[in-house]
Amino acid sequence: MNWLLVKSLQYRRDDPHALFYRYDYEDQFKRVSLRGRGKPVSFEDIPKQAYKKMLPISKSKKANLLKLCKSLVIPKEVHAWYENLPTSDTAKHLTPEPAEGDSEDDMPAV
Repeated sequence: MNWLLVKSLQYRRDDPHALFYRYDYEDQFKRVSLRGRGKPVSFEDIPKQAYKKMLPISKSKKANLLKLCKSLVIPKEVHAWYENLPTSDTAKHLTPEPAEGDSEDDMPAV
């Protein structure tokens, strides 16, 4: 299937594990199975939730995130999530260590 050539997609309720497509509007729909080919997912492999609640961030980090909200760098749809982030006086604002091979010039200014 070449996604660049597809003109029309169709989903059929009676065949929920398939997608139908056609390259031309006069053609018949062709079927593609949506079932995975690999090993089935084992729910035992899914890690357990590490924390019962959200971890707090530093007040300065939250203030910087809220500035990004005000300047609309962060979309309006998620502003409430950022506004409700928990903060803590003991949470530290940590900058990640540079990856091996990175030079100081590659690091963003903080």
